[in-house]
Amino acid sequence: MRLRDRRFQLLSACVVSVALAACGDDDGQPAARAGESAGRYPVKIQNCGRTLTFDRAPRRAVLPYHPVAELFVGLGLADRAVGRYGYQGAFPAAPLLPEQATDFKRIPVVSKSYFPPPKEELLALRSDFLLAYNEYEFGGKNAGADGLATAEQLGAAGVPFYTVVCPGGKSNEYGQETLAVTYRTILDIGRIFGVSERAVQRVAQMKQQIRDVATKVADEPVPDVIVYTGGKGPVDLAGEGIISEIIDLAGGRNVFSEEDNYFQASLEKVADKKADAFVIFPDLEEPTKKLDATKEARFLLKTFPNTQASKDRRVAVTTYEFTSPGWRNAQTVEDLARQLHPDAFDESSGTHQYTDG
Repeated sequence: MRLRDRRFQLLSACVVSVALAACGDDDGQPAARAGESAGRYPVKIQNCGRTLTFDRAPRRAVLPYHPVAELFVGLGLADRAVGRYGYQGAFPAAPLLPEQATDFKRIPVVSKSYFPPPKEELLALRSDFLLAYNEYEFGGKNAGADGLATAEQLGAAGVPFYTVVCPGGKSNEYGQETLAVTYRTILDIGRIFGVSERAVQRVAQMKQQIRDVATKVADEPVPDVIVYTGGKGPVDLAGEGIISEIIDLAGGRNVFSEEDNYFQASLEKVADKKADAFVIFPDLEEPTKKLDATKEARFLLKTFPNTQASKDRRVAVTTYEFTSPGWRNAQTVEDLARQLHPDAFDESSGTHQYTDG
């Protein structure tokens, strides 16, 4: 069985720049509490059923899986990081965000996987904060690798940790990923590190970018979408969770949104579904594998010729990392919207209609 936090190969033809339109936050997210941006402590944070108390901003953080590390660096906190996981999944094939590249290159890689280094190596870093993506980064029954420090061992060593995706969920034992998780994480990291004003501004920017997309696609027909993540029969697909949320915000509808986050379906089940567009969401079990978006598009169009998506040769492409809670979520909404509704934007993304050329 595959872990929920499996990583995927980059096939994004999307824009990676971040829109920075300033705006106010009107969606009920907490604003910066008085004094926090000035570094007034203690700060108390509720995280996955635990109360974290910080008497000062951490100074030696270890950063996780790349999308969340981008979030940390984007808040201007790179100088607080003493290490990061080296596994980037999609990102070896794509540039870092230009405004973050220098900072990332300065942060030492302390693990080549998407898990922390083993306990002894992690504690040797004298870290005073571990930013974790999910519970698989801790030792114990759900550990994703051997030798990881348990939550209890980290606590005994005085290393506080913050978990982005909390265990459990409606139908996903690994935890539920949503845009609310993205916003909550940005705001919490802002409070912990005394940069709440930056965090509140970033959440407001993301929400404004998404509102701008909604305005663009408001009058467009809503395509029914199938999100393909790999396999030739059965096929791997994406269901509920943040990917469906992003597709909805991009002006589409995931026809399998009631299924688990990631699931398998027979070719017959897919063929029976109405689909106006395919979104290729490439599956990657090992970082050395490469998946060709053109070949995957050919497979889908050939295998499901009677769908409207195949008749119109309508294929969009994104990648798992851009839909994990992280810095690029709002841009991913816009990128998919540009692919699904190119006529609603000033210029086409060039990926609305698949061609062999």
